[in-house]
Amino acid sequence: MKARAALRRASKIATAVACVAPLVCVAQGPEFPFGVYDKATIEPGSAEWRDYYAKLFALLRESNINTVLAPPYKSAATTLEVLDQARLDGVHVIMSVGNPQNLNWDYAGPGHPFDRVYRHPSVIAYKYGDEPKDGAALQTLASAYGAVGHFYHLPIITAVAGENCDFSSSDVAVELWNTLHSKVRFARFYPLRRTYDLASLNAAKMRMPFDVWASRMEAFSDVPWWYIAQTFGKGVEKSAASYWRFPTSAELNAMTHIALANGARGIIGYALQDHSGYQGLVDEQLNPRRARDGSVPLEQYRRLGALAMANAPLLLRHQRAAFGVVASDEALLAVPRYDPGNGARYLYLVNKDTENALTATVTLQGVANLRGAFDQYTGAAQSGTPIAGAAMQFRVNLAPGEAQFWALQVAS
Repeated sequence: MKARAALRRASKIATAVACVAPLVCVAQGPEFPFGVYDKATIEPGSAEWRDYYAKLFALLRESNINTVLAPPYKSAATTLEVLDQARLDGVHVIMSVGNPQNLNWDYAGPGHPFDRVYRHPSVIAYKYGDEPKDGAALQTLASAYGAVGHFYHLPIITAVAGENCDFSSSDVAVELWNTLHSKVRFARFYPLRRTYDLASLNAAKMRMPFDVWASRMEAFSDVPWWYIAQTFGKGVEKSAASYWRFPTSAELNAMTHIALANGARGIIGYALQDHSGYQGLVDEQLNPRRARDGSVPLEQYRRLGALAMANAPLLLRHQRAAFGVVASDEALLAVPRYDPGNGARYLYLVNKDTENALTATVTLQGVANLRGAFDQYTGAAQSGTPIAGAAMQFRVNLAPGEAQFWALQVAS
């Protein structure tokens, strides 16, 4: 009775609750959540709508996308149709049903039509609310979290705007995580604006460069964090007219790998389709979009999904290591990592320059008996040169926006 009273007090809130496990467990082992927001506007319930979603899930499967953040589809019945299709196609769902901040709730519980939605086997998370601005919004969310959490025992997530984060005690994102005790921290950071890119900082729109923010997210988080990647834009050119800029394949690759290099345990792209005047990975008819350089970012997303699938166990557990790394070029992001399961050490490298190839050196210090390395993603061998102080220097050649994940080889 107390729980039902709490639901009523929480007012008419549509539970956009996200019950998210830190990782998705399937029969074969853990999966890395690699997904997109579904932003389709087609009216649910028609034959055309059913045909559209059959094609949409076929596209996800072909594109190595294993997770979709789904909006409500008008009713529990139509939502269940989509969830059933997702299950048939092996796609996991982060279910977003409403936003308590604007009193758009659909509180559920035993006997409520949406109870079956929340308990559907395809659902791995519930997204509840979006980018709260102040303490009052957090209190509304806290009531909603408590009411929904009484019946549904997966974690709940709320997206925050990472560009505004400074990780201080007055940061609304920090306040949210401390207030709501989120089991997964879900954050966006859209670095591609106007003429700015991953190697430059738009100081008027973001507190710190994207790669610095990603490293702070990892250091600050004692639970898994998932990154909302920028897969949309209003305008494609590097100009003042492109408020957010649609990424090229190189930009999408570097952006995603920067998050992975800093321990992101899930990647959810915003968004799949065109919407509200913004370009997505595909248009409203699910045809892939081209970037300003002629590349097709959906094809790059497919390659990233394949990497995430093939390397899921490692990507879900690798952590920052303590050995020393010195890069000779500021465009080269070099992050020391290790596998807590077996102690193996790694080096994640990303060329933040998405328009120019990079030739640089990286020096590793504090790795005893280091003999060389190979790229975890391609198997390519990397040989180094010993230098003073038991350090080793490697030459790095990366294409624009390219990333490599080196497994360090140590003599036994």
